[in-house]
Amino acid sequence: MTNARSERVTQVILGTPLVVGKGRKNWLWVTTPDAYKGWIEASAIRRLKLHEPRYATRGQIALVTSNVGVVYLERFGEPRESLTVTLGTRLELVAEESHRFRVRLPDRRLGWVTKECVVVRDGEFQYPLTSRRRVVETSKRFLGVPYLWGGTTPLGFDCSGMVQLTFNLNGVNLPRDADQQFQIGRPIGVDDLEPADLLFFSNKSSGITHVGIFIGDGKFLHSSGKAKGVTVTPFKDRFFQSVFVGARGVWRSQSN
Repeated sequence: MTNARSERVTQVILGTPLVVGKGRKNWLWVTTPDAYKGWIEASAIRRLKLHEPRYATRGQIALVTSNVGVVYLERFGEPRESLTVTLGTRLELVAEESHRFRVRLPDRRLGWVTKECVVVRDGEFQYPLTSRRRVVETSKRFLGVPYLWGGTTPLGFDCSGMVQLTFNLNGVNLPRDADQQFQIGRPIGVDDLEPADLLFFSNKSSGITHVGIFIGDGKFLHSSGKAKGVTVTPFKDRFFQSVFVGARGVWRSQSN
């Protein structure tokens, strides 16, 4: 079924490149960069012309570094039309002004963003590999973000969406779903857990249904539907011990 009341399976942020497949009325079947497939409203995308470069991949970009930011679509006047952007969004940089940047959106409209919520990077920028400590620090900035099924941004996360973004921001690209993250990780014993290792759970007879990030001191951080948001829970919590499946390591660096 293709309508706005269909189940959300994932989200894409502004400027995400999509591979477009079949269409049905006002909907398009697309594939995301992390190989997720689903329907999106045709009005939400702009098709690139032949040989046209992908958005925000050349020249300089304004990279959103605040959890949530605003692009104003009018230079002056109140109230101003605006667009919400989230952490990791790349915006094509047009010009620097006194306390803001002028940017070009994927649909070629111009907008303005304050300097406080972005940094300037080259269009080829990729997040560098950091450390386990930085992974934990990044995850903690999402504390209190509400739970959202299929959510992948600081406006609302599901469990694997929060884990994926946390690691992507630290140079480790993870697949979208918890069961996929479980499959690519290396098994780790409970006694060998280190910060930034992943903990997996299942409340079904088979299959992974939940994931969290071990942050040390016997605790893990996760986006919990039960807690209605990103929270910290003791690993020895009775419920989570009863549904614990295993731990996996996905960290590639020896740094701490």
